[in-house]
Amino acid sequence: MSPQAHDPVAHDTVFIDSLSISSTIGRDWWGRTRPQPLFVTLHLHLQPGYLDKAGASDDVRDSVHYGQLCKSIMSLAYGPDAQEFDGPRDLARAVVKTAFALTGAFAAQRAVVAVKSEKLVPLAGEFTLEISTSYAQEIIEGTESVRVTIKDLVLFTIIGVNTPEREAKQRVVISIIVHEKAGHGSAVDYAALSALIANVAVYPCHYCNQS
Repeated sequence: MSPQAHDPVAHDTVFIDSLSISSTIGRDWWGRTRPQPLFVTLHLHLQPGYLDKAGASDDVRDSVHYGQLCKSIMSLAYGPDAQEFDGPRDLARAVVKTAFALTGAFAAQRAVVAVKSEKLVPLAGEFTLEISTSYAQEIIEGTESVRVTIKDLVLFTIIGVNTPEREAKQRVVISIIVHEKAGHGSAVDYAALSALIANVAVYPCHYCNQS
């Protein structure tokens, strides 16, 4: 028996990397609700052995039609079936539903979808929300695992112990990763959270000028 047979993680995956779309997911960093450029990445983990038939028949019809999968995801943003979404999580869920609807339980085991925006959080290089859910969990909203990354958030703050460092603000770049608790309720406003962090950084420590 092969090593993969003992490894529940080892399976075939359909990977769509950074599919570029323009869609409305709420307000952009100017506070306006309008379409904004986004990148959608999908890892569709297939059931073990699903592609055995395609390997034996050498027929693409026995595999996942990734071209149709891409078109179905694009149709969420363009054409007569285009939608507006209540945040990046709502869009990610729609992509999961689209992928599972196209493949079905016989083919799909789990989907991981990441939605990346460079226009959602001011002063940040990029914002990425990633959800991961199994085919069975998808029918129960709120059970998926969610990870949010705010990358390269630029702050200007007092940092350091030397006299010049206590007097002049420095440019500090941080990245934040949040693992949301499943079923926590309302969506988190990460743009507001980033603004709060930036505002806190503006105020120097009360004791920074004390020895």
